[in-house]
Amino acid sequence: DLARPDLQNTPQRYIAFLDELQRNACAKIIHTTFEEVYEDLVVVRKIPMFSLCAHHLLPFFGLVHVGYIPKNKLLGLSKVARIVKQLSSCLTTQEALTRKIALAVQHETERPDVAVVSHATHTCMVMRGACAIGSETAVSAMLGDFRENADLRREFLGLTEK
Repeated sequence: DLARPDLQNTPQRYIAFLDELQRNACAKIIHTTFEEVYEDLVVVRKIPMFSLCAHHLLPFFGLVHVGYIPKNKLLGLSKVARIVKQLSSCLTTQEALTRKIALAVQHETERPDVAVVSHATHTCMVMRGACAIGSETAVSAMLGDFRENADLRREFLGLTEK
């Protein structure tokens, strides 16, 4: 009932919300890499993330942990967070988002060895359907040596838990 005073501007507010959410989707991420010899695991953890579920148009939100093995090229730490922010600005699923983040970091670092884990609460599960309040979904994307090397994968996962 759009005649209700509290609903009269709701459609415009929702459109403004969608515009604001997707504003980052097309933003150009500035390349920030540093030439430095470093060949051990780098992990940026607890990066806040929120997006809209492509299936239900309801929010999901949580944390993303990103790890990679550089070789002569370090990615700027804030760049990792910017990748997460930009890719979560579109309608997506947590599974697709997690993989896209891994592929973007792989592209930027020019290295095959990338791992991403995301933990999220989906309001489509909390507010409707199963009404699974308190539930959380974890998704991983393991590329290169993270997929093949159980010790490396364990090291990454251990660093994301602290």
